[in-house]
Amino acid sequence: MTPKSAVTRENARLAVGQLADYRRFVDHSARANLLPSQPRRVLLDLAQSQESVAIWPEGKSYNSTEPNLIP
Repeated sequence: MTPKSAVTRENARLAVGQLADYRRFVDHSARANLLPSQPRRVLLDLAQSQESVAIWPEGKSYNSTEPNLIP
């Protein structure tokens, strides 16, 4: 998981690139980006197009593009 400090296109692209780089070295069942708030739809679509999950805080819990990953 790669945490980012702001939900910007630049950070979203950096996170997708980092995960693509890491996947060469680490066994994984899922790739995820931890974001400080819910991103815009276009950034959610970017993450999903790269088979990556976006996770963000929502109240006292979290939400994600893959709700089954959040307990």
